[in-house]
Amino acid sequence: MRRLIFLVCVSLPVMAGLMPGPPTMTALQKQSEVIALASLASIDDSQGVEMVQLSVARVIQGHPGALSIRALMPPAQRAGLGEETPLKIGIIPPSMIGRSGIWFLKAADTGWQVIPLNGLIGEQIYTSIPVDLTLDAPAGGVSQQLLAWLVRWYQSAPSPVGVDKDFRLLASLDAADPNDARAAIAPLLKSTRADQYGTGLAAAIHLGSVDALFTVAQRAEELRSNPKLMQITDAIHNYFKPDGSAAIAPLQQIAALHSDIPGLDAAAGSALQKIGTKDVLPAMALLLDSHDPQAQLRAARFFSYFAMSMDEKSSAARQEMPSQNSAETPAQYAQFWRSWWAATKADLGIPDSTR
Repeated sequence: MRRLIFLVCVSLPVMAGLMPGPPTMTALQKQSEVIALASLASIDDSQGVEMVQLSVARVIQGHPGALSIRALMPPAQRAGLGEETPLKIGIIPPSMIGRSGIWFLKAADTGWQVIPLNGLIGEQIYTSIPVDLTLDAPAGGVSQQLLAWLVRWYQSAPSPVGVDKDFRLLASLDAADPNDARAAIAPLLKSTRADQYGTGLAAAIHLGSVDALFTVAQRAEELRSNPKLMQITDAIHNYFKPDGSAAIAPLQQIAALHSDIPGLDAAAGSALQKIGTKDVLPAMALLLDSHDPQAQLRAARFFSYFAMSMDEKSSAARQEMPSQNSAETPAQYAQFWRSWWAATKADLGIPDSTR
């Protein structure tokens, strides 16, 4: 079965290119010789560098050699000062003394050095993942535990959770073993908080969940007001990786809604495009009637490529391929391919009941 290949515009990597993204839990685990649940006992900057004293409650990875660890906090830049202006001391505010978190450490000439989490200076997430010691420790291997702690940190954030926290969580889930990531997001998908549930749904779509796409189709009107709607549509548009044709059915259900929810139809078109076989044509045909001109253009472009794959000399297909400088409107392109589809689908072996 012939598959059509398209270039897809991706949004979050562009955002990430503007500013360094946070290291994922997978990357931190690989960099760390010791990962420990510890409380910050004291801060010492008397020697011109910042040293922290950690009181270890539990070792997650490695062998620190003691339950009291002295570690160097490396120089950092405060936002807006630039790389040429490192802050050698004063990174950690005294208010953090006594707080507990998951700390990542590597060996240094002076003993241990903290591996920063690249968050905002002054927030605990810069140095460690905040931990509530009253909660039972999560089960599983190191990766599973780290993801579970990260999800708990995310759940503890005030509503609505900020985009920076979304990015940190989703990046770590994307980089992790898919089975570990699926287990980690279970609490989010059960959450009664709309923002947490929305992020959980977006994460499930990142992980290729067809069930999550069915959920979007069935609960679209409810999701319209979800504070994480953009993350959900972005997940469908840019991150969903189809495995075979199973995703066509829920994506066709989304297209059949003819919803005016911002970005939803265009996202469905992008996901269908990645499948790229003849089987997506009925769903793409539904997008020709979309309220979103971008979804109409995406569908029209798919039909034009498909028509040319059937007949490389098809002048009509080339002429009616959407182009940047064309005088035709999305509605005019859609009308042409709507007519083409009505006249051609029987020859493709697709019954009338599909449209």
